[in-house]
Amino acid sequence: VVSGTVQNNVFAAANNQVSLGATPQAATQADGKIYVPVFESNVVWVMDAKTLKAEHMLMVNAPQSVSVEAGKIFVCGNDGYVNVYDVDTYESLKRIEVGPNPCNLAVVGDALYVSISDGYTYPTYENGFRLATINTKTLEKANDIDVEINPGQIAVSQQGDLYVVCRGDYATIS
Repeated sequence: VVSGTVQNNVFAAANNQVSLGATPQAATQADGKIYVPVFESNVVWVMDAKTLKAEHMLMVNAPQSVSVEAGKIFVCGNDGYVNVYDVDTYESLKRIEVGPNPCNLAVVGDALYVSISDGYTYPTYENGFRLATINTKTLEKANDIDVEINPGQIAVSQQGDLYVVCRGDYATIS
């Protein structure tokens, strides 16, 4: 059981009243840092996990999800790319085309899995039936994995199994 209090505006309080931005997405914590993609503001904030003080700002077109693995920061932007940065220097290492409207990221071993929703082609989701895979060491796109319509969140079990939420078409396919 977790108990505690809720505090509002902690990012602004820790950063001279700077706003986090418009439409923050799910945060990721790794190695003492918190990474917050902020979709409409086209930024990923990198902050100290204890103080919430911003350490860096990555400019990414419509960032949706962040994963930190193998010394790299992986950010899927809703523009069809995964952006890769060095975790220490924040240097841009590569932009990898994966497909329309990538939503979520998960890593198993040396493979980064990216759910491709293609949500802007509703109701057909023409290219939204797959996970793109990227080798985290070579940064090369590998094969795609077929899944059901409109994949979103990806979870990984302790055994390394992937579970993908496929959201249907919000009408005839549940």
